Amino acid sequence: MRTSTKIGARIGTAALAGFLVALAGCGGGPDSAGAGSVATSGSSSSASTFTLARHTYVSTSVTGRTLAGGTVISLTFDGDDLTANAGCNTLIGTYGTDGGRLDVGEMRIDKPIPCPSVVSEETSWLSGFLSGRPTLTLDRDQLTLISGSTTIELTERGR
Repeated sequence: MRTSTKIGARIGTAALAGFLVALAGCGGGPDSAGAGSVATSGSSSSASTFTLARHTYVSTSVTGRTLAGGTVISLTFDGDDLTANAGCNTLIGTYGTDGGRLDVGEMRIDKPIPCPSVVSEETSWLSGFLSGRPTLTLDRDQLTLISGSTTIELTERGR
């Protein structure tokens, strides 16, 4: 009798968990809140929610850090996945947003290739910067990340 009660409780718990997962997925359009959603500012008087997912941003300026000549940082948000590049190797990991900050999981190099040391240092620095929970501001197609004295300004690719 105790065994069937435990099984019934587990089935009930699993069913409830499945229901909550399905409920959380409802209404998921490109502008719905969820992982990677941030409040935006702009010319409108009220903040709206914009999803980073399915967008790629490229750096227009970096202050507080001198990058190797010609270095362009790119960030691609795809679902909960983040792909980042600072000139040579590509970093991959997961991300979310919380309280105006970018929360990045452990980043790893996808398919490592030999890079000049100065460019390789940019990859390591970018991984650390992103893992440091930078503040995130999104104003239309302009993404700004700030951590300590370093600011990266990026524009959505194709805009």
